[in-house]
Amino acid sequence: MNPRPFQLLLLAGALAAPVAAQPAAVQPAAAPPADTPSLAPSSIATPRAGQDLPSLHVHEVGPEGVLASEHEEPPRWVAWDRVQSISGPASADAAPYIAIADDLWRARTRLERGDIPGAEPLFELHQQALSGRTGPTPAIEAAGAMRCALWRGAWATAVRPMLAYAHAISAGTQDWWPRPTPKRDEIREIDLGDPMFFDDKLGLSPAIPPMFLNVPATRVLANEDWTNAAPAGSRAAQLAALYRLAATQEGQADSPAPLPDRPSSDEGLALVWDIVASRSGQPTDRSVARARLRERAQRPGPLWQEIWCKVAIGRSLVRETERDQKLLGIAQLLEPEARYPREHPYLTGLAMAEASVQLAALGDAEGAARIKYELIEAFPSHPALGWDAILRVSAAAPATAKDQAKDQGGSP
Repeated sequence: MNPRPFQLLLLAGALAAPVAAQPAAVQPAAAPPADTPSLAPSSIATPRAGQDLPSLHVHEVGPEGVLASEHEEPPRWVAWDRVQSISGPASADAAPYIAIADDLWRARTRLERGDIPGAEPLFELHQQALSGRTGPTPAIEAAGAMRCALWRGAWATAVRPMLAYAHAISAGTQDWWPRPTPKRDEIREIDLGDPMFFDDKLGLSPAIPPMFLNVPATRVLANEDWTNAAPAGSRAAQLAALYRLAATQEGQADSPAPLPDRPSSDEGLALVWDIVASRSGQPTDRSVARARLRERAQRPGPLWQEIWCKVAIGRSLVRETERDQKLLGIAQLLEPEARYPREHPYLTGLAMAEASVQLAALGDAEGAARIKYELIEAFPSHPALGWDAILRVSAAAPATAKDQAKDQGGSP
């Protein structure tokens, strides 16, 4: 198997996936509060080149973006990265946001041309100012930071911007000006319609499952201050609590972790809850969660959801004490690599690492070494290769027919 750059494998799913259709109709934005008068319509927002936007009449400005309209159309929000300047009475109110506009424009264009090291610091520059807010500007900032982290294989780092993005779009996107459709050869474009980027139906990012290994990045994530990860009581806050629990479980696998109540009316949160519960310290919780995950994996749905479920079931089974269950878990962990190795590189590599470590623990050193070798060959920069447990497993190439003949005393 020829090694391929891990980052290119990550983007293969986005390249192959269809772009989600834009909404057929645009709903008018909510009117500003009665005690907050809209800005005079003589204020004009000039868009940046290439944004497929006309000059717009400004109604309101804020951290969300610019609420603007064309002629007599209902106003819609446009993200600051798409705005070149504001003229007229609104210019004074817009002044505090011009730095955000310039930095996010530079960050986005750098990301689009593949300059990840140059883009990521600019996306992160205004995270604090946009934290906990909804609208297209917080969404593009969070989406960009998440893309950069994923591009360099930093899944744990991508969790926080993923949560910020989930909150940024939580009020809906119907009253946003649509972004230009990305060209398919510009695979780094921030395509908010890419179904592998975010599943609007479940409110989850398929690329960032709540599954981690006990590596330094996971421990940093578990020990971070999550107070401002999302506004208290919001859906994103519930999602943050489950992701943090998933991270902390890996550092204290022998201690039952307290689980919140299972969400009953949110399919996305319920899926994450089941995955976290399947890895918990309570055998009963694990068994019930596995049953739910099996049922979900058999339903019609996106392939990423099936992969999430099957890897979670495998990781749960290897936590049991019986050898037969561990072997079933190992078989489940190896299914993604056998059936769809390029659909979800992160989970496929994580599952291979877990299977290798478990085989070594069961005394199958040869099988463990073979799987680790295949992991290195397929995903040479996978973060799982920094896991202490996998570092203790030797890696050996599978024996060829020629090697076997030599071992048996035959002629090569």
